[in-house]
Amino acid sequence: MYLIVGLGNPGEEFNVTPHNIGFAVLDRIVKEREGHWKKVKSVFGEAFSFESAVGNIILLKPQTYMNKSGLAVRSALRFWKIGLENLVVVQDDADIEIGRLKIGYDQSSGGHKGLESIIQALGSQKFSRIRLGVRPSILRQESKKHVKAEKFILHSFSKKQLAIIAEAGKQAVDFLLENGLSKAMSKYNDSNWRFDSASTDQAENNL
Repeated sequence: MYLIVGLGNPGEEFNVTPHNIGFAVLDRIVKEREGHWKKVKSVFGEAFSFESAVGNIILLKPQTYMNKSGLAVRSALRFWKIGLENLVVVQDDADIEIGRLKIGYDQSSGGHKGLESIIQALGSQKFSRIRLGVRPSILRQESKKHVKAEKFILHSFSKKQLAIIAEAGKQAVDFLLENGLSKAMSKYNDSNWRFDSASTDQAENNL
């Protein structure tokens, strides 16, 4: 059994913002399947489960707001009796340029409030995460110290841009589950990897 957590904030005003890309990725996974999100009070979030070739998959969107995400994740792991080795967190990353994503394991929060909350609640950072770049291309990596993430992570994406990034994130989740952490890191952490044309075409077809 796997727990895939998408990070974000509840509320329509946050739906298409970079900080909610974790929610958008999980919504895209659910869109391909029958059923709907269900509120689960015991885990302080909305959940969706389905069977896959690798086992039972539980998707979770915490409804605690970003800086208390750890409460939902800790509760979900206990409620469904899932180990850290089968936890994957999908998040936005303000230090990575749009068009890229990275797979990480056993890393610090990097200043991300949602990850900080999860690490504190679990007392461990030994879990996998998919970090989706949300930094605008005009604000390159070397400029990040001069432009704070708060300046853009709560500004709205276009519908097309959100769809493209979410589709790439969905494909990364699928690849990680089907091929394992090592192969996923090898593929997505390659400096030459970018969202490919297949991702873009698929995203635009689903708008």
